[in-house]
Amino acid sequence: QDYPEDIPNDIAPGLFGDGSDKRIRTRGRSGNSGINVFPSDIIGDLKDDFLGVCGFNFGNKSLKAAFLAMADWAQAHANRGDRQRLTAVILTDKWNATQYEEQCASFKYLNIHFVVILCVGEVPVQLPYVYTDRSIREFIESHTSNDEQIEAVKYAAQIIRSGQRADSLAGLTRGGNDFAYEVLSSAFGPACDEVLWDLNRALLV
Repeated sequence: QDYPEDIPNDIAPGLFGDGSDKRIRTRGRSGNSGINVFPSDIIGDLKDDFLGVCGFNFGNKSLKAAFLAMADWAQAHANRGDRQRLTAVILTDKWNATQYEEQCASFKYLNIHFVVILCVGEVPVQLPYVYTDRSIREFIESHTSNDEQIEAVKYAAQIIRSGQRADSLAGLTRGGNDFAYEVLSSAFGPACDEVLWDLNRALLV
């Protein structure tokens, strides 16, 4: 669905069900199977999966608008108290992580797998993006006691969520993970392998 260049960046409440904003498409036959897609002009029920697309000559070129639509999707799940596994994917041709941290605020109440894919050039790249969802928040509450340990857990979660199983320090010494190795080793010392093992179980269930 194409949109004019002056589409508003602020997405009003009511993306699901009341017709006040028809930019979410749903696909799927029953239950929560299906995808809420942004941008779209088809309204539908709240689903467990979200896909935001921006740029690529789709008309709506605003990454902020896609993030705000995703934030409304996440908040709708949080308002319902949903505890099932959710998935959100953003496809984009531009990225500035620091601008979108507030849009992930609802994630702390959810069990959410969030993927940002940068599509520039011939090979799409999954970007490392640290966010705090319910799984990490609960893990931090039970395993850490200071700011250094909290940051170390977030670094490890970023690596695990990018598809690299890292249940011991040995799994963090390959290539670009050396910095995470140092951070975790410094924060947890001899207990580091046990912390990583527990984090894998918390994130990969």
